[in-house]
Amino acid sequence: MAGKTNKAWAKRIRLTKRGILVRRSGLNHYNAKENARQKSRKRGWRMLTARQLGKKAIERFVGTLQ
Repeated sequence: MAGKTNKAWAKRIRLTKRGILVRRSGLNHYNAKENARQKSRKRGWRMLTARQLGKKAIERFVGTLQ
């Protein structure tokens, strides 16, 4: 029996041919005092490889999305 998908994490992930794209975390109302360079680094998507994600995480999150 397949496990349940972690929906909070599934909303921040996209599967592509080249790897796994994940939304960056860390943007919240505390960023108002940061400069533009710091804020822009936190925006957008980040490419993850299977090595960075780990086998257990792939089985838990990515495996159920495919």
